[in-house]
Amino acid sequence: MFSFGKTKIDSDLKNKLQHQIDDLNPWYQPIEFAAGLKTVPVTKNGDKVSLRDIDRGLRKWKKFIKPSLPFELEGKTILDCGCNAGLFLVQAIKEGASKCYGIEVDDHYHKQTHFVRDAFSEIDNKKYNIEIFQSSFEDFDYDQLGKVDITFFFNTIYHIGRATHADKSLDDILNIQSEMLKRVSKVTEYILFQSNAHRDEGRGKGKDSLHQIIDASGLEIVYENDYNHARGLMTLAKKK
Repeated sequence: MFSFGKTKIDSDLKNKLQHQIDDLNPWYQPIEFAAGLKTVPVTKNGDKVSLRDIDRGLRKWKKFIKPSLPFELEGKTILDCGCNAGLFLVQAIKEGASKCYGIEVDDHYHKQTHFVRDAFSEIDNKKYNIEIFQSSFEDFDYDQLGKVDITFFFNTIYHIGRATHADKSLDDILNIQSEMLKRVSKVTEYILFQSNAHRDEGRGKGKDSLHQIIDASGLEIVYENDYNHARGLMTLAKKK
């Protein structure tokens, strides 16, 4: 895990934050706050995830995401679709982003995102300019955001329609995904996807089906980085 820093905090604040972290278990993302405060990520079966895992934390940011960004984040506006607990929103602000938006439909992760933002604001004594929305991707009003410089879909595009449109065919889901991305591309300059470099189970989970969605959305691929990892295909696209 890459530390956000060695900020010192008083014992009362540390105890308060530790109780809140514990109350918000289980965690998916490994997050280190300060003074030894950190989340303990687990699998769906409750097994602890190694802090060296590059699928979830800042190792993922350093290994896959940052090298695939088309620019430095200073002064940029970021949208993370499926932001989980908001780790990458916080990291983007720390790297100079002026504004970050997160969309998370899951109740539990949505609560974690608010806590993570507020905890870092309190620890660092500064406002983290992060706004969080609870919504599915296909139902969200992207126009309300104004201009966004880059939007993230990190292993999330294939979740569209899984719960709300379970009775739909793959062609129907493709249409829902592409129409959503058309609306996203009206407000954002770039869209960065993360998917599986080893196999494709459809719906945008791997290379071929993701390319199909991108093409149907009227987007073009700017470049693609294959890190030969189960979640190591990074694809940057923009409107044609």
